[in-house]
This record gives sequence, C-alpha cells and structure tokens, in this order.
Amino acid sequence: MTDAQNGSGEDTEGDGSNPEVARMWQKLYQMPGGKKDPFEDTVAHLPNGLVRAGTSPDTGRPMYTTPADAPLTYTFNEAAEYARQLNVQKYLGHDDWRVPTKGELNELFRNRAAIGGFNETGSNRTGWYRSSTLRAEANEYGWEQRFSRDGSQGISLTSSDRSLALRCVRG
Repeated sequence: MTDAQNGSGEDTEGDGSNPEVARMWQKLYQMPGGKKDPFEDTVAHLPNGLVRAGTSPDTGRPMYTTPADAPLTYTFNEAAEYARQLNVQKYLGHDDWRVPTKGELNELFRNRAAIGGFNETGSNRTGWYRSSTLRAEANEYGWEQRFSRDGSQGISLTSSDRSLALRCVRG
C-alpha cells in the first residue's frame, strides 16, 4: 500500500516515496550556512529490500538501487527492457526503475562497498556496468564503468550492442 493509499501522510515505505514527507524531511535537514546535509550520501539497506545508494548527481534526489545485479549481461536496448520489466512487476513496490546515467553509475561505484553485491573482478562483461548515457555525437556508443576490488575504475565508451552487467536505480 502506498502512502497516498493509506492516507496516513507517513512515509510507510521508508524510502522517501511520499513527496509531502520527503519535503518535510528535506526542510528539516536543511543545514544553515549552505552546509551539506549529513544524511545526503548515506547508504542504507532498507527493510523493504531497497538500498539507499546516495544522491543522484543528475536529479539531486535520493537514489535507490536493487540489492543485487541483474541476473545476466545486457546490451543497451536489453538493459532498457529489463528496467521496463521491473516496472511492470512493480519490483520492490516501485515502478520507476531505470538504467543509471553515467553520473549515477559513478555514484554506485563510489558507494559500492556499502551497497554490496557488485562484481568487482573488473573482468570483461560481468565486471563492467552499463549506463543509459549515450555519446552525444554517436548514439551507437554508450558509457560503461569498470568496478574492481583494487578501487581502480575505468570509464569508457563501448558499443551499445556489447553485453554488460547491470544494476538498476530509481528515485
């Protein structure tokens, strides 16, 4: 049941999905003097299975991810279809799942230890993650990012037809 359906005005999902409650918390935690909200980048595993993964650099809003990678590797179009299927299923109670942007993927990388479950081998295909960001000049190339245990990362362009690992986000 959504917060709007139960009429409580409470954030019963615990994930900021009630806009009124989210605004209240945002106002409550606005820091004087332009200081950063200390909870803004907090990673948390929520009881409903969602993982608070930080803040989207694209929207400035809290970003949530799935507790595990998608089960296969995906081309650009397959990744978009996988996210669409999560929405049809209302996976973890939500229907706004998407493939992360290049910036959001980097936020997942930055918080990967706290989020957990990433393939950090850095190996071809399964250790490289798909983003939804396409190269402006040539849409047949999309941005990918390598996750590895040693903390090294690679951000590069790859063919949209190359299959890569996927971790969807929402928020």
